[in-house]
Amino acid sequence: ATLKVLEERYHWQRHGLTERLAGQSLRRINTLLDEAYNESLMLNECFKD
Repeated sequence: ATLKVLEERYHWQRHGLTERLAGQSLRRINTLLDEAYNESLMLNECFKD
């Protein structure tokens, strides 16, 4: 499953604590992944020949 699908499955409004914690972790992972991707794009632009 994709990260977005997992985020929707483990939404922060779920009843179980583990589901909410999983959702929170998945959202944080997604944010960090987006930041890393954007940084790699910027670095790629800086080092073009």
